[in-house]
Amino acid sequence: MKKLLFAAILFCTACGKSDFPKYSLISSLRILTIKALADQGEVNPGATVTLEPVVSDIGGGGRNLTVTVTTCIDPGVSLGAPVFCKSPDSTTTSSFASSTLSAVGTYTGVAPTFTVTVPASLPLFTMSPAYIKYNGLSYIVIYTLSAPDGSSTTAFKRLVISDPSKAVKNKNPAI
Repeated sequence: MKKLLFAAILFCTACGKSDFPKYSLISSLRILTIKALADQGEVNPGATVTLEPVVSDIGGGGRNLTVTVTTCIDPGVSLGAPVFCKSPDSTTTSSFASSTLSAVGTYTGVAPTFTVTVPASLPLFTMSPAYIKYNGLSYIVIYTLSAPDGSSTTAFKRLVISDPSKAVKNKNPAI
C-alpha cells in the first residue's frame, strides 16, 4: 500500500509546470535552419557548398545583423563535444539588415546565402582508413548572428566529406 501511495504522489508531483522555453514561439533572434543548396549534404574534398540560412528577428524592427561563419572538422559534436572550432579552417564576417528578410514586416525569411569551400587537403581525412573516407568525415559550419544590442544566436550545419571515388553521395533530405 505504501508503494502505491508513493507512486501516486510521485506521479502527481512529477508533472508540474515546466520552465522550458516554448521553442514554437518565435519572439527573438533565431536561426530556423541552414540548408545546403543543390543537394550538397555530402561533398568531395575541395568542393564549394552554397548554404542558405532562414532566420527570424521579429522583435528587431529591421536592425542590422552581423554574421560570423566559422568552419572546421567536427570536433566530436555527435559525441557531446561543444560546437566550437579550436583551430578554424576559415572565419568570415558580414552583415545585412533584417528588414530585407520579408516584404510584409515579419522580419523572418531567407538571409543572404553564403559559400563555404571545404579544404582540398585535410590531414585527418588524408590519414583516415578507406572505410572512413568512404563513409565520410563530418565538417561543420558554425553560423552566428549578432545584433547591436548584444543578443546573438548560433547554429551549425554538418557537411559530410567523403572519398571522391564514391559514386553516389547522400543528399539533403527532402519533404
